[in-house]
Amino acid sequence: MHSNDRSAIRFLQSNKLPLVLASGRTFDHMMYALQRNRIKLTPRDYLIAQNGGLVYQCNAKRPIKELVFTKSLVSELILASEKYKLSLFGYGRLGSSVVVRNARWFSLPVFAWKLVRGMNKRLVCYNSSCPVPVAKITIVGQKNNVEQFIKNFLSKQKLAFYPLVRFCYGVIDIAPFAASKQQAINEICNLISVSPQHVMFVGNGHNDISALKWSGLGIAMGNAPNPVKTVAKEITASVEHAGFAQAVARHFRGFAGQVTEISAK
Repeated sequence: MHSNDRSAIRFLQSNKLPLVLASGRTFDHMMYALQRNRIKLTPRDYLIAQNGGLVYQCNAKRPIKELVFTKSLVSELILASEKYKLSLFGYGRLGSSVVVRNARWFSLPVFAWKLVRGMNKRLVCYNSSCPVPVAKITIVGQKNNVEQFIKNFLSKQKLAFYPLVRFCYGVIDIAPFAASKQQAINEICNLISVSPQHVMFVGNGHNDISALKWSGLGIAMGNAPNPVKTVAKEITASVEHAGFAQAVARHFRGFAGQVTEISAK
């Protein structure tokens, strides 16, 4: 994370504005990233993980909402991924192990290592007796196989799925029960009595499209794919150029003078 982005987060917190950090990653991965960037959350802040499958208020002991895949659905996804020769990676919820299945179809030792690096996780194999609830699933494979998987299987399920831009292969994230960031943010807004018109949302992925449309001010990062930029009301700089900080500086005059050493697109 760029130092200016960290400053922007602290500026918003110092002005007692509710901050919602949303990601497709799991809760523990997000906490690891926050600790690594030395960001402390306040009781007003919220975390949304697993593309909306987990909503956590930072001063609460339990999540407001938590969705996991049923074992029967995981079994169906395993069978379908085997049919189309795809690798399936399942993420355990709230600090539990990362569950890996079907890795034999696609050699991804580096990808798997990145999932567990620094989080004290272990890789375990999923089966019907596995005690680890699966919170998020990532499918990886050749693009043609992924497209056939989506067309013939995934599009017929009541699940939310988002394409990701990684490597030169097909990668999709699958969320349980059609979870989305937009739905999760809307639930938080209802709790704190904030209307969508007063929400500024900054995103850069396919899983941000519905929230960009829904929010009063949807801002796409400069590195976002074209479908994401198309629905945004504004476009800021890329992640590498502290686009989040630039967006905050544009709309909060008190922060404008604190942004330094950014090369804008």
